Amino acid sequence: MQISAKRALFFAIFLIVVVATAPSWQWPVDDPRVKTTFGQSADGVFFPGVRVTGADTSVRPVETGEVVFANTGGPRATSLPSSIGKYAVVEHEDSFRSVYANLDESDSTPVGRVTPATFLGRYVSDDAYDGVILIIEDGRRRNRVNPFIVLPRLPGGIAPVIRDVLAHANGTEYAVVNRATIPSGEREFSVVTFEPVSGAPDGRVAPYRLRTSIGERTREIVFDTLVVRDGELLLAGESSHADLYREERTVLGSFDVGTGNVSVEIMVAGFSGVSRSARIVVVGTATE
Repeated sequence: MQISAKRALFFAIFLIVVVATAPSWQWPVDDPRVKTTFGQSADGVFFPGVRVTGADTSVRPVETGEVVFANTGGPRATSLPSSIGKYAVVEHEDSFRSVYANLDESDSTPVGRVTPATFLGRYVSDDAYDGVILIIEDGRRRNRVNPFIVLPRLPGGIAPVIRDVLAHANGTEYAVVNRATIPSGEREFSVVTFEPVSGAPDGRVAPYRLRTSIGERTREIVFDTLVVRDGELLLAGESSHADLYREERTVLGSFDVGTGNVSVEIMVAGFSGVSRSARIVVVGTATE
């Protein structure tokens, strides 16, 4: 995901369009508390939205629209896994849809036009799974959009964690710490990084943006959209789950490590807008 003027321009235009078409969108619960974030690794796949709990279990639409589907099983109006339980789909202007999953099956879903004040139902709250899953779909571009782009920013937030940076070379892992020696050449780098969130599983959620600069190359990973291509979800239409995640580690990409001092700079921004940076100088050694 090499940074380019073309990609930067596209993303800027995309944000302008999305925000302009969703000026009054709101969170589907009062006092939202994040449990899982967009693009996070969940059971070997990207999580396609956000999971939040609220002051109570009531769920409302994020914006005015029309309920076009609600289910407890059977055929589905959107390409979603059946494991998300009962869900409702609300269609908004400009081909956007919002999906509300993990709803209580005992509640009746309203039909027709709804507003942000309409009661859609209650989310299931138990030891197995807690909170409503909110998914935003852009029908025109056929992708899923990170809800944090269109919803009000949540207050607070803790700076993301950056730790255990590794370089991988010929089956060997090298700890990336100051003055460490690493064989020169094209090397894959990975890191353990997350945004600490109280109440989330393991107390961590995926960040929003990672930027890595090593040598003359900069690579940026942005959790903005998920595109379905050949039945597989790709982050920003480029990275598969297998490309990005190695168990708890996030793959930053492959970089050319030269000889001598090499600067490794990593910046991670969380969904709350708080960021953290790290700069490490390693020593590239010549290889035979």
